[in-house]
Amino acid sequence: MSVNQASDKPSDNVDDAPRDCCSAARTCGSTVATTAAASIDPVCGMQVDPATTPHRLAQAGVEHHFCSAHCRQAFVDSSAQASATR
Repeated sequence: MSVNQASDKPSDNVDDAPRDCCSAARTCGSTVATTAAASIDPVCGMQVDPATTPHRLAQAGVEHHFCSAHCRQAFVDSSAQASATR
């Protein structure tokens, strides 16, 4: 049978996804040591080093750290959307 069907497993081709820190199997998070200083990106769940990431946002007295500008913007967009529905 030579029927082409979509597979449920993720593609191995990293060019299918947008090129940011979260694509390509979360490769940039592998360099962060698991320490008490590590923070978790609230969008993708990746470990982030708060001392080195330039992607941060203070909101309601809480500082959030992100792995990429893409995740920071997704967080900002979701927060704005949540505020608009209240």
